[in-house]
Order: sequence, then structure tokens, then C-alpha cells
Amino acid sequence: MIIIEASHISFGGGLELLKLIINHLEEKQIEAHVYLGYPKVFDLFTRKNLSFVKFEQTTNLNTIVRYFKRRNGVLFFCNLPPFRKNRFSVTYFHNVLLLKKSDSLKITPLHIKLRLYYYWVKYFSSKTTYVACQTLAVKDLIEKRNQLDIRIIPFFEKFDTSGNSDKYDFCYICSPEEHKNLPVFFEAVSLVGKRMKLSIAVTLEETIKSEPYLELLNYVNDSLGYKAIINVGFISKKEIKQLYCDSKSLIFPSIKESFGLPLIEAVMSNTLVLASDLPYTHQILNNPVLFNPLDKMEISIVMENLLKGKYSTIEQSLKIESKIDELIDLLIEN
Repeated sequence: MIIIEASHISFGGGLELLKLIINHLEEKQIEAHVYLGYPKVFDLFTRKNLSFVKFEQTTNLNTIVRYFKRRNGVLFFCNLPPFRKNRFSVTYFHNVLLLKKSDSLKITPLHIKLRLYYYWVKYFSSKTTYVACQTLAVKDLIEKRNQLDIRIIPFFEKFDTSGNSDKYDFCYICSPEEHKNLPVFFEAVSLVGKRMKLSIAVTLEETIKSEPYLELLNYVNDSLGYKAIINVGFISKKEIKQLYCDSKSLIFPSIKESFGLPLIEAVMSNTLVLASDLPYTHQILNNPVLFNPLDKMEISIVMENLLKGKYSTIEQSLKIESKIDELIDLLIEN
């Protein structure tokens, strides 16, 4: 039986990857026991009534106790390794925040937690047989501190779509996280919208954290005199797939990504990708359309070029393939 430690997984890309793993295990009829910390995540999975994958809601204290145990066949999926050696086990890194030491002198709870996690990762990553991640850039970050057996094992859902339409000129699969770079992006939209009419769909959930960005979104629309930015809110994976099909392009000005899953999904949907000129884009995509994500003028120029049809002949493809079976094999080889 495979054990999955996922008590810190709550939203975003980590949750989507966890869903893929669990669906794959159930489909392959591989027994697994998954530890979850957040009630909403626990409810999400237990409603599925799966036959081979079972779930247990845990606490931070119980999680720490388990991390001191010697076990086999454990997938540590919270980016944090155990404190004692676990054979035939994998620490999987999908969040680069824990791999970079902050130079900030702030003493907020968040900064204290990130510094703690940084040293946790630094001194205990050798406690699993394997360390795995999604891209070469993440592997390089890990190797800066440790000599480990690091495997690059990206995985993602494969899907085919058809019937693309031009309902939106752009879509941006985003959240209210700082690295999603929304203020600069909205400034670029404002620049373009004053010269050309455009439509952009974004996926901001209406939460307290999103309020400043939603206010900025409304300000841009009001200043343009029309609804250039349409917030479709938090939507399901099925609806995200449809959004790709309804858009001429995915624009992705994020300044920090471990993987860049939306870029992969857009290419599989035959939707053109316009993305930040950063390593995560180059490592997964052939022939990307690039811009400096910190330069609103450069972003606006790329958007205008799309509206003028200058990228209509560009063909894009993926440099990577999904290797979820390879990850599972590492856990069951014992």
C-alpha cells in the first residue's frame, strides 16, 4: 500500500496534482492511504467514495509524529521531507517557495514559517530514497544544497479538446497570489484597451484576498468605458478546459512558477500561449511567444500583436510528457 502525506495541500496547483495522483491510483486499482489536513479537501475527496484510495483527516501534531517514523512506500507531497529515513519513498517538490532562502528580515508569521521550512528541506531532504520535481529549474535549486538522487518527473492530465471559438481574445488562469503579477498585467490591459477593443477572461475567486485585484479590475473597465476584463470566478477543471477553447490565447504573466500547468493545458487545447520570458516557460514549451512580465509596455505590445493577427502562423508544442507511472513505480518497487 502507498501512503501519501498531503496534509498541507489546500488549493491551486498542488491540489490539482494530488487529484491526478489519486485518480490514477484508483484507475490502476492501487491501494493507497492519504493523509489530508484541510476539512474542505477531505470532504472533496471522501465524496468520491473510492474503492482503492482511502482518506484520513489529520492534525499538524499527528503529522509531525508520523514524520518521525520509519516507513516504506511514502509519497511526501507537501514539499517537506520526513525526519527519519523512509525507504522506497519520495519527497516531491512542486512549490519553489520552500527552496529559496528569503533575504527579508521581516518577522511576520509567514516569513518565520518559510525560514523554518527552508531549513527543514535543507537538512532532511536526504531522508527519502528519492527526491522528485517537475522541471530542471527546480532540480537545480535542490542541487545547490544537497547531493541527492533527484528525478525530474512531471505529470499532468492529458486531454483533447475541439471546437475552439473566439469568445475571448485572451484568458488568464490566475489566483490572487502576488506572483501572478496582476497589477502589472492590468496596467498592460489598460494600455491596450485605450487603443484597441479587447476581451480577457480571468479566474479570480471572490474572496477577501482577491478584493484589491477585483477593485483594480473594475477600475480598469470603468476607465476604458467597456468590460474588457471579464472575471469568470473560480471554475472547475471542466470549465477551465472550455475556457481554453473559448479563447484565442492564454496570456500568462506570472513571475514565479514551479511548473506552469496552464501553459501545458493551453497547448493541448490548441490555444496559443503568450508567456513570461522565464525558465518555466522555456522548459516546457516549444516556440513560445515571450514578454518581460515586469514590463507593462512589453506585455501590451505582445497583446496588440495578437489582436492584429501577427501570431496566426505560430505552431507550439510541448517539450515534456507526463510521467505519473514513473512516480508510482518508485513507491511500489519495495
